[in-house]
Amino acid sequence: MSLLAVLTGLLGLVAEQQREQAVQQRIEAEEQRKQANEILAGATNIFATPLEGDTQTQIFEKSLELFRRGAGRGDDTSMYMLAQLYANGQGTAQDYGKARDWYEKAAVPR
Repeated sequence: MSLLAVLTGLLGLVAEQQREQAVQQRIEAEEQRKQANEILAGATNIFATPLEGDTQTQIFEKSLELFRRGAGRGDDTSMYMLAQLYANGQGTAQDYGKARDWYEKAAVPR
């Protein structure tokens, strides 16, 4: 009987740990969803917001900002696109060193 009580207690502890882990994962997933929505809203605004003056430069500048945010979250496509912008001097000063750094970061397997 005491063996069953100990086993029940251990199973209860394991279940509680799994519940806490699930709650933490849900919180993290919600935060990631929120960040993804902010990035998507930024991407949408690039094309939805009327631009004045030199529109191509403004689009590249906004794209640079957007890709920096994505790269900060570990998105390899954003890292690659940052490298492209730096290599071509679009939205920022041309910088082959930064371009190479971003290409290398994008190539790291995740």
